[in-house]
Amino acid sequence: MRDITKVFQGLCLGHKSVITSQRHLITLLNHEMNRAFKDRLTDPQDVVYYSKVATTQILEKFNRLEQEESVEDKDRMFVTFRDRNIDTIVKI
Repeated sequence: MRDITKVFQGLCLGHKSVITSQRHLITLLNHEMNRAFKDRLTDPQDVVYYSKVATTQILEKFNRLEQEESVEDKDRMFVTFRDRNIDTIVKI
């Protein structure tokens, strides 16, 4: 239960200036799920399996996202430590 709470907590910390489209929200969701679940996996096969299942589910649930668009946006990073005076997640 704590793990899914961390995902939603991360989503709630997303600042409205960062989450400007459905794609940004999906990228943040994927980022938070990876931090809560994927980062704990130690077996490379489990990591590949998790990535495949997560991508399939996101594409299925958010059908407006085009198949050719990447769910994992490798150029985007969400952080909370960039500015200690900000209590929200910002994109760098």
